[in-house]
Amino acid sequence: MGDWGYDVIEAADGLEAYERLTENPPPRIAILDWNMPGMDGVSICQKIKDDKDKPFIYKILLTSRDTTNDLVYALENGAHNFQTKPISPVEIRSHVKVGRRLVESDDKLKEYAKLMEKLANIDPLTNIYNRRFFMENAEKELARSLRYDRSFSLLMMDIDYFKKINDTYGHAGGDKVLKSVTNLCSEALRDSDIIGRIGGEEFAIVLPETNEEKAFEVAERIRTSLSELIITYEGEEIQVTMSIGISSLSNHSKKLDDILKNADDALYQAKGSGRNKSIISQSCLLLD
Repeated sequence: MGDWGYDVIEAADGLEAYERLTENPPPRIAILDWNMPGMDGVSICQKIKDDKDKPFIYKILLTSRDTTNDLVYALENGAHNFQTKPISPVEIRSHVKVGRRLVESDDKLKEYAKLMEKLANIDPLTNIYNRRFFMENAEKELARSLRYDRSFSLLMMDIDYFKKINDTYGHAGGDKVLKSVTNLCSEALRDSDIIGRIGGEEFAIVLPETNEEKAFEVAERIRTSLSELIITYEGEEIQVTMSIGISSLSNHSKKLDDILKNADDALYQAKGSGRNKSIISQSCLLLD
């Protein structure tokens, strides 16, 4: 098979073959004898199940058995092809070619599925979660916080005077600002934090295991860093500011909709009192 352009890995018995096939990455085409010491070919096929999250392995089973029942049994237990001995080199080569085409097709389908998943979940401009996927993950994190009695905070953020930026520098300039803001925010967050773009120039961040005081510190760090950031676009220097509303899980607010509304109210309070501010929702200041 080396003469046909394939890299060949040999195994002395069934156990070694199974070990090879569970390596990462594994061989993508397996030619297995039904009867092997240690572990037979059908048992290997049973164990190496097709899994959408793992590389597809095309399995060809070799055997002297030739009944329809044997064929059905092999295919039902994970084999993809069945070759009766004696083996013709022409036949086995054709089976391997089929396997290669299926492996390549499976790889392309998985790449396409990942792309479709990304397009469904990720904002294409900023490369962070879109509104739908952010809300979905925020609900999960809130449920975890309630289950384990942990803190949970949320920031609602809006770029100040963004329409003026678009009017002055055009949509391409506005896009540059959005990307720069996203990068700055992402760099200020932990791996466990969740950020999403939920509107044109509006962003939201979930801060797990973070109370309102610590959330205010995060918000101020982002807001201050952004006010000091100079964004260059076509030779022009753009400076922007951001208003931020903060809300947290409390006895008064245990639903995501309520926490979002409280953060949104605090955001509009920040914008209405001069912008470029971080304000904690009044609901967080109420005694539980």
